[in-house]
Amino acid sequence: MKRNGTRKTLLLTLSATLFAGTAFVASTTEAQAATSAQVISGVNFRTEPSTSGDKIRMLSKSETVTIVDKVNSYWYKIKDHKGVTGYVSTSEKYLKLEEPEVEIDANGEVVRSVSFRKGPSTDYDRIRYLKSGEDIEIIDEVNNYWYKIKDQNGEIGYVSSNEKYIESDYVSVSAAASQSKSALIDKVVQAGMNYLGTPYEFGSNRNTTKTFDCSDLVRHIYKEGADIVIPTNSRSQGDFIKDNGTVVKSISQLKRGDLIFFMAYKGIDGSNYEEINKSSQRITHVAMYLGNGKMLNTYSNKSGGVIIDTLDSHWVHRFLFGGSVIK
Repeated sequence: MKRNGTRKTLLLTLSATLFAGTAFVASTTEAQAATSAQVISGVNFRTEPSTSGDKIRMLSKSETVTIVDKVNSYWYKIKDHKGVTGYVSTSEKYLKLEEPEVEIDANGEVVRSVSFRKGPSTDYDRIRYLKSGEDIEIIDEVNNYWYKIKDQNGEIGYVSSNEKYIESDYVSVSAAASQSKSALIDKVVQAGMNYLGTPYEFGSNRNTTKTFDCSDLVRHIYKEGADIVIPTNSRSQGDFIKDNGTVVKSISQLKRGDLIFFMAYKGIDGSNYEEINKSSQRITHVAMYLGNGKMLNTYSNKSGGVIIDTLDSHWVHRFLFGGSVIK
């Protein structure tokens, strides 16, 4: 079956789809990402992809801008109607993107005779049976069960996407998004591993990697590993996760790469925490969950600076909530 080149076309079009809002993907190239957007609510236009960047001006409602690049989950690099380049929030409450036309182009081969129908359901009339060995072109994935395809005669119809009938090089948008997020988390985790043993310093300098406190550590590794800039202190980071809509209240719901927030230490015994209303407690510590009951954090030089810790004992009693930086 001839498949050369079609997978490349597919992945390029998937990049555009993900950029449009299906899921977060690391920075695209300017040529791939360029699209138009309309300002739907006044928003700051800044010199850097951060709220600490100088404000160029306020973009006004109904202005049209060009999205040059998606820097990370939270900032677009844009060009306004005057040709000035800067950065603006990716929040949907500020910009409405013109979604790009998505073209899916992937090859497939029939590996077992299957019905070729007029619609994506067994209720639709059968056009004919596709024979084993026939080559097809996959135009779209309608849902989890049906492909829209073009057969070797140029006729368009629908066929089951079950692998026992169709072998293809098609990658669904949701699968690509999941793979991209997982790969990004791996980069963040690896960035953290590179700093194991780095000394602890309360209120560490955010512009160096010679020492870290807990919030400086997670902020730096997300910036280094995923090019995502999160707030500088643990309480602001907790608010960020809440605003991101990814909060989980149970340790069992934590996923690899999630930030974990803790209240102040009251002792080893769980009884020390029984009468405490955790909803009113201040965040005093943040760590990053690694999976399998492990977390990356730093809280003292005596403990070893940046270490891989076990999420048990007093950590369990101090747990407030966790959540993902990347949606």
